[in-house]
Amino acid sequence: MLVPNRCPACLSHSTYTLAGNEFQTCDRCGTIAARNRRTTATYDAVYVASRYDRYRTTRQMSHLRLAVLEGVLHLYESLAEGYGTVRKGRLLDVGYGNGDFIRTANQNGWDAWGNDVNPTVYEGVRKANLPNLPDWPIRYRVITFFDALEHFEDLSHARWVSHAADWLLLSFPAVPSTFPFDTTWKHYRPGEHHLHFDPSRLANIFSHNGVTAKLVYQGHPEDQIRKSTGDGPNIWTCALRCYGKR
Repeated sequence: MLVPNRCPACLSHSTYTLAGNEFQTCDRCGTIAARNRRTTATYDAVYVASRYDRYRTTRQMSHLRLAVLEGVLHLYESLAEGYGTVRKGRLLDVGYGNGDFIRTANQNGWDAWGNDVNPTVYEGVRKANLPNLPDWPIRYRVITFFDALEHFEDLSHARWVSHAADWLLLSFPAVPSTFPFDTTWKHYRPGEHHLHFDPSRLANIFSHNGVTAKLVYQGHPEDQIRKSTGDGPNIWTCALRCYGKR
């Protein structure tokens, strides 16, 4: 069954395909969206402590993510354009948890900032607003979303980050072939995970108003730590380079 709708991710008015009673799939960007996207989770110090503070691999994950980021920049920018080393600069980590990635990036030469709805103050974290306008005054080398984008109820504001960054780096759950009809999937979290993404069409979300986002890398490096699931990979990591307006 097909119904016209407005995609909460790419905002197109393309046709939506019904995917079970709870979800719809956008025919343009492939995003699977919960039809009821009301957040019921409370993102606060208790939420973070129950996850990031309990994981013994949090620091290991921060170093892996930084290595992936710098590896992508080295391969697709430094080598291709003749820079001697990776050009570091201002970085914004959206949905930063307990701030470990920000601290790790700062220790390794980045000017790292964070954006999160959690009001808790964490050591070494400087907060910045999420770029949500076409002419955002602050420019970032990289904006990262690690396990964050799926928590947004819609991306009407967040998709403007492509106008404020040279690069986007994202990690999000890899959707199994049985979803959404089989809701035993570990990343099925009503009230928390609202959107699930197709990496091959992710660029359609961030390409608009004179900016083109190009997908240059997709893989599953985090599965080294987080492990794959029974029927496939666990987490996608995608890097997009943003071209156009400055």
